Amino acid sequence: MSRRLRTVASFDLAYKADIVVAALEDAGIQAQVADREIVSMEWLLANAVNGVKVQVADEDERRATAVIAALYREGFNQSRVSDEELERQAMEAAPADDGEDAPLPEPPAPDAPPLATRTDTGDLNRDQYARRFMLCSVFSLVFPPLFFYAVYLGLVAGFGAGPITSVGWQRIGFGVAFGGVMFAVLTWLLTLMR
Repeated sequence: MSRRLRTVASFDLAYKADIVVAALEDAGIQAQVADREIVSMEWLLANAVNGVKVQVADEDERRATAVIAALYREGFNQSRVSDEELERQAMEAAPADDGEDAPLPEPPAPDAPPLATRTDTGDLNRDQYARRFMLCSVFSLVFPPLFFYAVYLGLVAGFGAGPITSVGWQRIGFGVAFGGVMFAVLTWLLTLMR
């Protein structure tokens, strides 16, 4: 027999719904979040689906609204756990020592470069951009607006920072060939429109 669910709260962001669900579960009320994925993937649809919803069983609706009202009175941003309690929990969760005290790493000097630097092109290297460029060039023959994204990928792959392998150059060559065909098709279509 399935239980009927009632929506007791609705939010524009999923993390707010998660806070309410955690508070409800602390109070012994089973709760679930609905429409998290659709709002997370396409936030413009949040109003259409009435946001991210917190749902409880029919019989728990009255208790759940009381818990949510109390949560709003306390405020979402107030921590209900003291700093000492958090420190104690962190110490208990620390991995067991094997008997040796490992020295802590020294903090970097203030003028030292950061440990991980990001390139201008994000986390992808030029070979990955070359692969994407080739694929976008091929698919732009079916979906012409993709051609403009392919041009961007080709420029980053061809002139971006970092090394590129011979396979990457081959992919750029294939992408240019397919992109040339697409450019010719677009030029031909524009001349027909005049």
